[in-house]
Amino acid sequence: MRQLRQLEKAGIEYELATAKIVCVGGNYYIHQTVYVDKATWFAYKNRKNSKPKYEINALDLGCQKTATDAYGKTYNTQVEEPERLKRLQRKKARQMKAAGWEPKKKKKVKCSNNQCKVRKAIKREYQKLTNKKEAEAIKLTREVLAETEVLVIQDENLTGWKASGHGKKVQHGILGRVKERLMRSEKTHVINQWVPTTKLCTHCGQMMNDLTQRDRHIVCPHCGHDDGERDRHSAQTMIWLYYNMKDKIGLDGTEFTRVDFDAML
Repeated sequence: MRQLRQLEKAGIEYELATAKIVCVGGNYYIHQTVYVDKATWFAYKNRKNSKPKYEINALDLGCQKTATDAYGKTYNTQVEEPERLKRLQRKKARQMKAAGWEPKKKKKVKCSNNQCKVRKAIKREYQKLTNKKEAEAIKLTREVLAETEVLVIQDENLTGWKASGHGKKVQHGILGRVKERLMRSEKTHVINQWVPTTKLCTHCGQMMNDLTQRDRHIVCPHCGHDDGERDRHSAQTMIWLYYNMKDKIGLDGTEFTRVDFDAML
């Protein structure tokens, strides 16, 4: 109903097509489909779309900061589990232990009324958490895409990050949602994950192989050039690669390996 109020406030006429009741996370919602004149709808969607701020931009995704662009702007969004959800999970664990459930034996225990209530409450809390993450991801991607004509990102291995000690950062973050939404856009070009955007010095073209995760400010050991803050340097390197090597590196799904990149240097 909120979206319909937005259309009414904007003075856009619409026709109601269908309406159905759906249950999500134990809550009931009305999903409505409406018909709007195509020309009117595009005029409404593009009402605030002015000329983009940048001709090209790049976005580096990370765990410490959700994202950093090539001009130093940072986005940091962490959506942690609320205390209510943690309390409900502890209560569920106590109920299951009292009922004689043992994880190793996988013994089936009949769910009581109180247990069912707790499980439904947990399901609702998880749905609220998912909705909040989705809203933050939409907000971030819209802001980034509205400011540039071309966006370059890297196909980061988020699953590998989660397995290498950054599980909570990835779980509480919105990196997967942001990456998925950006890759849907026609403005976005994706660099293969094996391209070393952080360890490459674009000033001298040499690799900084001794660079570690703790090095947050990068100075090239070969030419002495100050590449600045780590995430911003990575985003700027993506733009350099797009302009100078986009026909050679893995771009937009092209198969590519680190060995291929080292062979070009």
